[in-house]
Amino acid sequence: MRVMRRLLATATLLIVQVLAYADQSPTPTPEEQPPPPERRAIAGAARYQETGEGIVGAFISVKGTTISTLAGSDGSFLLKNVPAGTVTLIVLEPGGFQKEVTVAGDQKSGRSCRARR
Repeated sequence: MRVMRRLLATATLLIVQVLAYADQSPTPTPEEQPPPPERRAIAGAARYQETGEGIVGAFISVKGTTISTLAGSDGSFLLKNVPAGTVTLIVLEPGGFQKEVTVAGDQKSGRSCRARR
């Protein structure tokens, strides 16, 4: 019984010391935290080159990221939370044709990418 009490007291003391140490970690001030990376949205439309029809269900992704979306019934799309700077969009039509389109860092909308049918 005496050993059990001593063991319990030692464990309690150890837990208190760990918690006290955890509270000593400094909290970064807003001045010390790096600014969040700039993000933007890119809106556009995926269209067939010959007819200008929207590519329904085209898969549009930002190369090198996990950011992606599907084009709507008119080929329009909106990619949110895209990194600032020049990016490359990969457009994959349902039939398997793939095209890469570069979007400049200051360009956010009005991008139309055309694929051969």
